[in-house]
Amino acid sequence: MTPEEFKEKRLKLGYETRGDLAEAMGITRYAIEHYEYGRRPIPKWAQKLLECLRLAQLVEQKTQDGNQLCP
Repeated sequence: MTPEEFKEKRLKLGYETRGDLAEAMGITRYAIEHYEYGRRPIPKWAQKLLECLRLAQLVEQKTQDGNQLCP
């Protein structure tokens, strides 16, 4: 994942600020900045956690819409 892709995913998930995503991930805002500016490689766990956050949002949306996740 490139720094640009990381930032794009953050914004698609609705985290307008780096601090918001950092809080959700349990890391510092500075770590997010380093990933987005390419100063540090983006760890695999961070990439997987972004995917988990995306899936959690989908589950939340489905349940709020009254849809069952499992038949």
